[in-house]
Amino acid sequence: MSGAAGSPAAPLEPTPLEPTPLEPTPLEPTPQEEALTYEELVAALEELVERMADGQIGIEAAVELYERAGRLHALAADRLARVQARIDRLAGP
Repeated sequence: MSGAAGSPAAPLEPTPLEPTPLEPTPLEPTPQEEALTYEELVAALEELVERMADGQIGIEAAVELYERAGRLHALAADRLARVQARIDRLAGP
C-alpha cells in the first residue's frame, strides 16, 4: 500500500508489551490479620506455604501469597518477641 502522496507506507514497528501493573498489596497487616492469635498466625503461615508448594497457582497469586506470608510472619515474630519480653520481666534480674 502507499501513503497519502504515493509514497510507500512506513513499516509497522513492533509494539512493546507493556507490563500490567499488579495491584499493590498493603505492606502493613490488615485489621483481620492483626486480630489473629499467635497460633492462628502460625496456622495461616503453614496453609500459605502448602498452597505455594503445591504449584497449582499462577505467578501473580504466588506473589500475593508471599506478600501475605511476609506480613503474617512479621506479626508472629512481633508477638513472640513481646511474649519473650514479658517472660524476661517475670523472671527478674
